[in-house]
Amino acid sequence: MRLAWALGMALLVTLLGAVLGGSQAWAEAWAAAFTGPWAASWASLQAVFPMPVLPWLAGFWVLLAVAWGRHRPWRQQALIVLTLGLVAVASFQIAWGFHAGRPSGLERYGLTAKATPTEADQVAARLAAQLRSGRSEPFDLPGALVASGERLEGMTGVTRLPPETVTVPGWLFGPLDLAGVVSPWTYEVHVNGGLPAWAQAAVVAHERAHLAGFASEQDAEWVGAVAGLTSGHPDAAYAAALWMWIKAPADLRAQYDPGPTARADIEALREALARYDAFDARWAWRIYDAWLRSRGDTLGTAGYAAGFDALVRAHAGGWW
Repeated sequence: MRLAWALGMALLVTLLGAVLGGSQAWAEAWAAAFTGPWAASWASLQAVFPMPVLPWLAGFWVLLAVAWGRHRPWRQQALIVLTLGLVAVASFQIAWGFHAGRPSGLERYGLTAKATPTEADQVAARLAAQLRSGRSEPFDLPGALVASGERLEGMTGVTRLPPETVTVPGWLFGPLDLAGVVSPWTYEVHVNGGLPAWAQAAVVAHERAHLAGFASEQDAEWVGAVAGLTSGHPDAAYAAALWMWIKAPADLRAQYDPGPTARADIEALREALARYDAFDARWAWRIYDAWLRSRGDTLGTAGYAAGFDALVRAHAGGWW
C-alpha cells in the first residue's frame, strides 16, 4: 500500500509539473519567487561544504533504491525504480525546469529585431580587437570566473549565484563532446578540465547563465558572453570574445585578424577536443536536441551556433 501511495504521489507531482510548465505566467511567478533564494541557499552550502554534492545525492538515491527494493518481488522493484525516477523528474522541474516555460532572454530584454550584416560586421571587429589586446600568461582562470559570475548577478537579478565549479577530467567529458553541464538539482557547474583555461572560463559563464534562469542554449551563450565582455576583467573578456569568435561566420572572421595569441588558443582547443573524437556521441546529442525541442526550445542544440547572432542583437541593443 505504501509503495502504491508513493508511486501515485510521484506521478501526480510529475504530471502537475508538466501542466504548470506550459504556463508562462506560472513560470515567471515561480522564477521571481524561487530562483533567487534557491540559488543563494546552494551558494551558502558550498561555502561550508566545498565538495560536489551531486555524487552524494546520486549515491543516496541508489542506496535508497537498493534498501527499499531488497527482498521484494521484481515487479515491486520495478515500481520502486519508477517511483524514484518520477521523483527525480518532478524535483528537476521544481528546482530549475520551469525556466523553460519563460520567454527567451532575447524576448525578455527586447532584443527581437533581426541582426543586420552591418551590425554583425561591427561585432566581429570588436571581438577581434578584444582578442588582439591579449590575455594574462598564464590565464587567470579564478579571477575570470569571479568577475563573470559577479557580472551575471548584476545583469540577471539573481543576486547570489553559487560560485564553485566542479572540474571533471577530460577523459570523462571528452568522449561525450561535453564542455560543461549544470546540475539543476544542486545548482553546481561541472566543466571539462581537459579544455584550455580560457575555454573553461567561457563554458562556466555559459553554465552559470543557465542557473540564472536562461534555459535555451542560445540564451546561455549570449548572456554568458556579455557577462564576460562587460566584466571589467581582461581575461574574462578575452575568453568570452574568443568563445564567440569561433562561432562567428567564416566570412566575417576572414576579414579581421584576432592576433597570434587567439590563433594559438584556437589551435589548443582543437587539439584538446581531438583527443576524444574516436567516440561517436552523435546519438547522445540527437537525444538532447529532441529533449530541448520538446520543452519549447525551437532551436535545440543549434542554439549553440546561434549564440553569435544573439550576441549581435545584444550589441545593437547596447548591452556591451
